[in-house]
Amino acid sequence: MRERSLRAYVKNYGSGRADGLAAVLQTSSFEGEILQGNSSYGSIAPVTEAGNTVLFRLVEHALDENVFDLRLTDSHGRVVVESFELRRPSAPFGVFLDPSTGSTTVIAIWPPSPEPDVAGYHVYRALTGSGPWTRATADASLVTYFRDTGLQTSTRYYYSITAIDGSGNESALSPVASTSTN
Repeated sequence: MRERSLRAYVKNYGSGRADGLAAVLQTSSFEGEILQGNSSYGSIAPVTEAGNTVLFRLVEHALDENVFDLRLTDSHGRVVVESFELRRPSAPFGVFLDPSTGSTTVIAIWPPSPEPDVAGYHVYRALTGSGPWTRATADASLVTYFRDTGLQTSTRYYYSITAIDGSGNESALSPVASTSTN
């Protein structure tokens, strides 16, 4: 049995403000139990991400793929339901870096994840192999190619990739790869 506190992030991809967002967490999994299932987000500006104001609390009685539903209702009564699980995907591997396309550009390429529910990847960059890491991608993308531009010349950069599943769970960092700009 494992009790968890959960902050669920929501992104407003629309062009208008999302007002009065209320959230209810539910599950139909026999191995999942909701202890605190109500929260709110208030208002979220366009193209902005926000976390719930009160953490959800839940218990997983078994480490299965317990499915939870997050039901969001705005001030106009519009409802969106997103299903998710809490198991994160495995980290990508085999990152290849190519600095040959320009003195301020690095291209990162990696094989796709074999996991069926991967929804995208994030690329992280650092100036040392141990971080601190900066996310170079704005949003997750299913493309296994990233062109990093505007870098400093003659500088060593370190890269790591993460996989994001359909529930928004992010994997651990991939093994680190490094290269220098020309």
